[in-house]
Amino acid sequence: ALDAVYGVVACHYVAVGRYCRSCGKLVNVVDDIKLSNYTVPSYVKRGDLLISISTGGKSPSLSSEIKKELEEKYDDSYEEYINILGEIRQKVIKNYKNISERKKVLKDLVNLDLEELKTLENKF
Repeated sequence: ALDAVYGVVACHYVAVGRYCRSCGKLVNVVDDIKLSNYTVPSYVKRGDLLISISTGGKSPSLSSEIKKELEEKYDDSYEEYINILGEIRQKVIKNYKNISERKKVLKDLVNLDLEELKTLENKF
């Protein structure tokens, strides 16, 4: 009985997918890439940091695994990290008129961890 229900639902998705494509509407049929005209990526968001992950619908399971790895690497502390980087960046732009020197300072900042950034926050 469950197979019959799944068959009806699958047919419905195919019909809806075809209808949407024929009318120029956006459609995402998760289990049928050919019927879809867009995919929805997975993402990791930490404040203003947004990392998008997609396999173009070819392997949602792989996207999910990659997302888990990124969530561990870029934990919740990155929200504060990005905010402090942004504040320091504005100060560096204001205080360093020499563009090559400014670029070097900004590039060096991203190699610091959160605690190191906090110590520098008031030095620019």
